Amino acid sequence: MKINRKICEIRDSIKDDSFAVGFVLYKDANSISFIGIGVYGQYDGVVFVNKKKILRYKTKYIDFLNKTIDFSKINFNLLLNNIFDFFDCSITHDRVLFISYKTQKYIYEKIVKILSYDEIYVSFLEYNNKMVLKPKIKKIKISSIEYAMIDSEYTRVLEKAIEI
Repeated sequence: MKINRKICEIRDSIKDDSFAVGFVLYKDANSISFIGIGVYGQYDGVVFVNKKKILRYKTKYIDFLNKTIDFSKINFNLLLNNIFDFFDCSITHDRVLFISYKTQKYIYEKIVKILSYDEIYVSFLEYNNKMVLKPKIKKIKISSIEYAMIDSEYTRVLEKAIEI
């Protein structure tokens, strides 16, 4: 797959002040996956968002980033198009996955180890705040996942904590 190496702002709406920045890997009517770029142009993992987004390619901030990004430090090898690709990457490469999912009452943000999945459900173990796996296996509907992130600065630090 060839990546469009045009960086863009990824927003909920045109008027939204907060936004992500990245290189789009895949976008459909209801979701997007992209290579995340941090505030100062550094690589910050691969992100999946299960929500419609607006892309903006021509802004002053994007102009600034295009002058500062070191493309040689961006991992263009993780080509993850959908949530299943994120699960596969997590399982195959034994990587930590950050997910945000919703229930009827709450939104949860968890650091997880993916165990298995099918078309409807994903099973995982959660890490506690000391990066030790909790013993109880959780199973949720994949459709409840709103956000996933892998290989980010945050998750790489957590992976190092597991190794200690």
